[in-house]
Amino acid sequence: QSSITASAPGVPYGALYAATKAYLRSLAWGLAGESIRTVVALPGATKATNFDNPDAAVWNFPGLVSTPASVAYHTFNALARGQREVFPGRWLDEMCVRWVFPFL
Repeated sequence: QSSITASAPGVPYGALYAATKAYLRSLAWGLAGESIRTVVALPGATKATNFDNPDAAVWNFPGLVSTPASVAYHTFNALARGQREVFPGRWLDEMCVRWVFPFL
């Protein structure tokens, strides 16, 4: 599992985390080019992760937070459909990666 952070342009105090997520995305695309079936899950904030910072503003907006079950459901469905990437959970995650991050 990667993260929308894999596409974020510079994450203050989170550079190592972002770099590992970008690596996972790159690895999956590389393996797919070698005919190995992969799917990259790019979820946003997901409740019950080890990144649960109670002070993070996102937790004040429950509509922006996915559940692990929802992330798993959408990821497995994407794998079954042969998709290379999936933004499980919230529409805002995909919008950020496709339309906001490229302009930052």
